[in-house]
Amino acid sequence: MASLGDRLETELGKARTVIEVQGKLSALLDQLATGSADTTPGESK
Repeated sequence: MASLGDRLETELGKARTVIEVQGKLSALLDQLATGSADTTPGESK
């Protein structure tokens, strides 16, 4: 059984990943909302 410290480290890592993904999603949504998102070649708006 993992120690409390090990479990907390795992949870902290997960929380950091979630925060990182939320930040990236927020930036992407902001780009889409302002219409400044670049389109991928071959992609139509």
